[in-house]
Amino acid sequence: MRFAVSVLLILVLAIGCAPHYRSSGYAPDDVGKPITIQKGEVENIRPAEIEHNEESGFGGLAGAYAGGVAGSAVGDGKGKALATVLGVVIGAIAGSSMEKGGNKREADEITVRLDDGRVFAVVQEKGSEKLQIGDRIEVLRTADGRMRVRKAPQDAPPAPATGEKVREPGTPAPKED
Repeated sequence: MRFAVSVLLILVLAIGCAPHYRSSGYAPDDVGKPITIQKGEVENIRPAEIEHNEESGFGGLAGAYAGGVAGSAVGDGKGKALATVLGVVIGAIAGSSMEKGGNKREADEITVRLDDGRVFAVVQEKGSEKLQIGDRIEVLRTADGRMRVRKAPQDAPPAPATGEKVREPGTPAPKED
């Protein structure tokens, strides 16, 4: 019973500790700050993987604990001690491996051609919105330079022609004579 509880604890904590890079999420620092939006089109989409290289070490510790508990339930005397040590080592390796695996996210590398002709790629975690080559999109850029791509709304007006002035949000429209 202690073994089952330990394994369940490791799984829950490993999943909960894994970072999430949602394509529709915002960082707390983004709230209330202007985000620039540029319009364009999807030129290409390739599968990618986001790897979070920082490990907390918690996976290894939790695995060592669970392995030690499981190993201590085996045998008597020196055999029990050996099983406990092996359980700790194997559990630590397994827990560390689970933490690493939980730090990988499926993503897309999206090549974008903006209406002004610039081309670049943005990597973002796969979301519920399925982009396809040729889709009209909006590229959102936060003040610190992070970007994400989303489909442009169906009723969105076209981007201004090259050379046309773009008004900043909140500025009045120029008066027509």
